[in-house]
Amino acid sequence: MEDTLSTLFLRTAKFCAVGMTRSGTALFTTEYNEDWYILDEKSLETGLINVVRFKTNGSIEHATHRRPFNLTQIMIFHVGNGWPLKEIIDEGIGGWAHLNKALDMDLSILDILQEVKDRGEYAGWGDKEMWAKEIERAAPGYLQLEAEGRAGEFRLEGLAELDPICAAGLSTIFTLGIWLPGNSHATTIVFAAAFGFSSGNFTALSPTLVAQISDIHEIGTRSGALYAFMSASALVGSPIGGASIAAASGEYWKLQVFTGVMLAGGTLFYSMARVCLTKAGFG
Repeated sequence: MEDTLSTLFLRTAKFCAVGMTRSGTALFTTEYNEDWYILDEKSLETGLINVVRFKTNGSIEHATHRRPFNLTQIMIFHVGNGWPLKEIIDEGIGGWAHLNKALDMDLSILDILQEVKDRGEYAGWGDKEMWAKEIERAAPGYLQLEAEGRAGEFRLEGLAELDPICAAGLSTIFTLGIWLPGNSHATTIVFAAAFGFSSGNFTALSPTLVAQISDIHEIGTRSGALYAFMSASALVGSPIGGASIAAASGEYWKLQVFTGVMLAGGTLFYSMARVCLTKAGFG
């Protein structure tokens, strides 16, 4: 890992990422001096992904490793909240060492998840059947190749693209098609599970986009500005929800309609943004 930056930029003469002092010392610019998620040969043996912060001279300043399914917390705290890697490590974000031990990479991906869950080291939920459906949705054909001993032949180009427009549209359908007409605990449970899967995509999209277009030193400020605007809807949403329930004599149907309409409006704005970006040559 120590040679990552020099291999990527110095040996390939990509000087857009490199500066130089008066004494001739090469330094990596702040644009590339951020947290890196690195897979090396050891990662292939252990299933652990390295999270590294480099110094400007290319040496490692802070480093840790996490199981892939524990990286979400790190990304939320780093990208969304602007936490530095050292603080993330010190606070055990993404799990302490006993929750990030090496995985048995000789097992299939479903057996790896099951083994970790059986030991109480997996914070997620579900079973092999649900995991298989999710993997097939995100990586069509991978499980079949793995079963045939040809997992290495899977092409990354085959990964499905998660479309926020579809996710927002599905959330609208689930709200108006399952939650609104439902009148039992079973329906509510089904809606909660379905809505959780569909809404996670566009809920996580905003802070990710802010990080993508921002310098590492501006992520905190810009994320704060983003959440300042989002707080307005959070501020008025609860009173509107409460008033809707009161106006319906304690029933939830007005709140459900309001939620569905807002989601439909969000889907419309996603679609309009896609059309505008496509016309501008960015789509």
